[in-house]
Amino acid sequence: MKLNYLCIAIAFFIFSCYGQTKNPTISSAEEAANILESQETNPLLSLPQPTIMEAFPFEGHTLDFETEPTPKLQMISKKQNQITDTEKWFDENQLSLPTYTVYNEYQDIQGNIPASIPLNYEGFRITNGFYYETCDIFFYGPNYSDKRFMLITNKTHDKILHFLDFGKFAYAPQNLEEDKAYVFQSINWAVIEDGILYVSHGHDTYAKSSFGKNAYISAIDLENYATIWTTEPLTCNSTFTVVGNAIICGYGFTQEPDYLFVVDRFTGAHRQILDLATGPDYVIQKENQVFVRTYNQDYVFLIER
Repeated sequence: MKLNYLCIAIAFFIFSCYGQTKNPTISSAEEAANILESQETNPLLSLPQPTIMEAFPFEGHTLDFETEPTPKLQMISKKQNQITDTEKWFDENQLSLPTYTVYNEYQDIQGNIPASIPLNYEGFRITNGFYYETCDIFFYGPNYSDKRFMLITNKTHDKILHFLDFGKFAYAPQNLEEDKAYVFQSINWAVIEDGILYVSHGHDTYAKSSFGKNAYISAIDLENYATIWTTEPLTCNSTFTVVGNAIICGYGFTQEPDYLFVVDRFTGAHRQILDLATGPDYVIQKENQVFVRTYNQDYVFLIER
């Protein structure tokens, strides 16, 4: 009995150290005990052979039909930030992202991936994860930056819903030879709504390195794994959020134009384009506002429906 209490106490201490503004925390001894029980009752998932996602058109492929008007964004504030004060921005605005963290020995991050989720797949490591109301999503890649595989599980992490290989998304048809080491187009963010997977993918260097074919969102039907639409290039290298029938995201990079986009969720078309001073990193909805963190500016936009 004393051993059980000791295990619970240790688990509570460890997981309480994981908490960050943007990530889930363990808030009680009861929750820590549940995690210990989960480790005993939920064995490690066995990953199947993944479904290979077919390459999308790198010029983009949007649909041309009328939909209901998407929400509009109206800027209500803009101020300079200190560049390195990202955590303060999350704290002051009471913002969070639905992300799990992964153990990272280089950044001294302990991680909080559920116990039944495999940390490796055929030489690829787990890189990050997302938690939502109906499912959880995890990415795998050769390193923390280049993410290729997507695992989607139920909320109790004892059933695999989908396991997808985005290897054919990884390279544009043409790339500058001298930049070949930097143009792997990683999957970066994912949201599921009404059976449709919305996933962003792109590389982290200049657009010219892939002749402008970079930074997309694709909509994928999880019934048959067909790509329904893909935005035009240079649409998303930030986080993104789904607001009704719209996706709000941003793109920017050094010495390139910087934008915030309202994308039609059913066609992939741009419905509103707003100029930003610098490239966006975080696009987060809170109630009827969208908070945007760029390299050196913080914006707040009102959602007008």
